[in-house]
Amino acid sequence: MAQISTPATSFILVFFIARLLGASGLGKYSTTISLLFIFQALASLGFPYLITREVARDHANAPKYLINASLLGGLFSIFTAAAMCVCGLALTEDPDTIKAIYLLSISLIPYTIALVCQSICKGFERLEFFALPLVIGNCAKMLIGLLVLLKGYGLVELIVVIMLSHFLIFFLSLYFAIRCMPSDVHFASQVDFGFCRTIIMASPTFALISIFGTIRFNIDILMINKLMGDLDVGIYSAALKLVNFSKFGIICYLMALQPVIFRLFRSSRQKFERVCIESIRYLLIMIIPIMAGITILSDRIVGSIFGKEFLASGYALSILIWILILTGFNQLFANALVASGNQKTNLHATFFGMVMNIGLNLLLIPQMGYIGAALANVAAALFNFSYQYYFISKS
Repeated sequence: MAQISTPATSFILVFFIARLLGASGLGKYSTTISLLFIFQALASLGFPYLITREVARDHANAPKYLINASLLGGLFSIFTAAAMCVCGLALTEDPDTIKAIYLLSISLIPYTIALVCQSICKGFERLEFFALPLVIGNCAKMLIGLLVLLKGYGLVELIVVIMLSHFLIFFLSLYFAIRCMPSDVHFASQVDFGFCRTIIMASPTFALISIFGTIRFNIDILMINKLMGDLDVGIYSAALKLVNFSKFGIICYLMALQPVIFRLFRSSRQKFERVCIESIRYLLIMIIPIMAGITILSDRIVGSIFGKEFLASGYALSILIWILILTGFNQLFANALVASGNQKTNLHATFFGMVMNIGLNLLLIPQMGYIGAALANVAAALFNFSYQYYFISKS
């Protein structure tokens, strides 16, 4: 439910932004959000994979991870917020976009600590505790955001709503993480600088995977903004948002599967392999019909949802939709690699995929605009898939 609420509410917001603020307004919004995603990955320090895996293996570690990872994440997110503001000034001169970036940088602090809490809930396999804060926060963001837009306010006011929703998600996530633990835990006694050092030593690979992956998925928006402008970003973003919305079934399945895979690798290698192989079949059954339908009807889908101003997005959508199958397999492979302690292979694949995406964007965007960015995105996802599949098929 949480993974449905995130793309669903974001898509509804994007629909109204496109209708009320136009392609240029959607471009400014997408630029701001893409920059936020990159710095969220930096601030998180790769905690989600690490904490979920370790808590799934031993629930007794949960209080230490909650306190010490929150302390590390909160401190680091302050520095990350400052860096995000500096990057915003270098990226654009538009005053509304700069204000929006400043406001969203504040949300990095509650976002990072909420991520720690959510990872602990997933480690306990209490997915309802993981889901509820996100569902409530996303629905509040959508409803209040729509009210703000329909009242005639602009980008900056909408960003204030998004920032406040991160605080709401943080408080709810903290409440549910504490509920997962024994009532007699004394959290003050869990502060352990030696354990903080252990987390820091264990997290670089996970942090780099998160950072490189997030850059790969969001750098195209920022590069289109820098090389072409807000209008092209808006056209491209409309197609990308439709693809992201189409992913929600895949994300739900893989999110629920993640702690199970981590646990099965330790308890039963045979079951671990069977679950991974069956998951490939399920993904094919889910994704192929969606990809075929959207490829054929891309122009009609874009026109009916966003309006005539976005008809050009249909070309980008017919290319970007092929990311669906690659994303599903790549995430499944990543979970299997992390469970088996081979996360460095995932790191290498993600890094080279990011480099490839940036290089192709630099080459293709000046020549082909957002169509070039779409081709670069698919090519990078295909490379990531090929790299991980080569290792897994041998191991």
